[in-house]
Amino acid sequence: MAALSSPFNAMLNGCFSESLLQDIDLLENDISPLGMKTIAQFSQTGSLNDTLSPEALLEILVFANRFFCERLKDACDRKLSSFISSRQDAIDFMECALEENSHVLAASCLQRLAFHQLIRLIRNCVMGLIHQQHNYLNNIADE
Repeated sequence: MAALSSPFNAMLNGCFSESLLQDIDLLENDISPLGMKTIAQFSQTGSLNDTLSPEALLEILVFANRFFCERLKDACDRKLSSFISSRQDAIDFMECALEENSHVLAASCLQRLAFHQLIRLIRNCVMGLIHQQHNYLNNIADE
């Protein structure tokens, strides 16, 4: 895990008391046992499990951001962006993206929101054209 970030490297290999311990309890840092296990696996494999829930990924993202684990943060950021499938998802994830400075997640949220705005605009234009056509046909029929 020391390779994940400079703070972890200093904590585990430097002059900190943690470097002398066999087990270090990081649960005080708002990380669940599943999150910690995932982080340990990532430090060995460089990849995240495909079965992680968005909630677990958000938890790990916050942890990675707090401890400057950039590769882990980027991996969470990319995985989370794949969960953006609706306007509501984009709204829900955008706050976290901004708080955690997650560029890929924020871009995915904005892309989904822009897509929904485009669909709304197209729908309004089509409805306007249909309404105009209907009025035109009614005017012809009245003549």
